[in-house]
Amino acid sequence: MEEREKRLQEFKSFLVKNPHIIQKVRKKESTWQDLFEEWYLFGEDDKRWKADNDSSESAPSKQWIHSIKNKLQSLDDDQIEQYVEQCKDALEMVSGLLSQFQSQASKKGGPSSGTKNESYMTYWK
Repeated sequence: MEEREKRLQEFKSFLVKNPHIIQKVRKKESTWQDLFEEWYLFGEDDKRWKADNDSSESAPSKQWIHSIKNKLQSLDDDQIEQYVEQCKDALEMVSGLLSQFQSQASKKGGPSSGTKNESYMTYWK
């Protein structure tokens, strides 16, 4: 009985050193029994635990992507459509302003007449 308790305590201290392994159980990727058996058979120095360490370093980027995904899923379709319409209206307004400036410049002999250098010179006169 003492040996079993000793092994459990060693496993618990191993988990404290490697909290990413605890996340596997919480995410239901593994069970405590499976992890204990793997730890017991392969030991603490097995490469499977180190590979988990390396992947946990990229966890913040995965969490970031996951949070963006959740935000996008929580958006209302009508709200998205409204934003798209507003962007479309803004682009049409900018396009209209640009065409007005182009027509005024061509009336004044602006950028559309003459060579490129001449057009800049007439613009700055």
